[in-house]
Amino acid sequence: MAAVVIVLVLGAVFGVSYQVADERVFSGPDIGEYGTSHAHLYFNVVLAGEELDMGQSQFLQQADRVHFHNPDNILHIHADGMTLGFTLRTLGLQIEDSCLAVNGTEYCGNETHSFQFYANGEQISSYRSYEPEQGDTLVMFFGPDDAAPADEYFEQELPESLQPDAPGRGV
Repeated sequence: MAAVVIVLVLGAVFGVSYQVADERVFSGPDIGEYGTSHAHLYFNVVLAGEELDMGQSQFLQQADRVHFHNPDNILHIHADGMTLGFTLRTLGLQIEDSCLAVNGTEYCGNETHSFQFYANGEQISSYRSYEPEQGDTLVMFFGPDDAAPADEYFEQELPESLQPDAPGRGV
């Protein structure tokens, strides 16, 4: 038992905790290894009418298998089987008990407001298992039940350099 504690303490001191956290986030039979996929898509988060800035350091390059590089809302996926549920967990945007806390503000579903998820303009009910694909436009939306994200979110097109057939497509 003491040896386990020493290994855990040494691991935390020497930076192994990132790998442990990364593996915990990506544990599951269907998430592939880094490099088994290479997809780019738009992912926007709109909370109570305000777009969340995905360029904040807490969202950039948090894990190898799924991440943002820049504040352009382009999500990079580098593993087969990556689901929107795992992506949200990785970004710290996991909804628990109908609530999400972001930057000190808590958003909670109730009788009139809820979280809604859209892929390419269509609402998806099972967001946790949805597997984003190259070129998707995804929106995580919190607001009144009778509202929806603006059409402009679904009209975004990836830069030519991130299209599947682009020579030397960026990572």
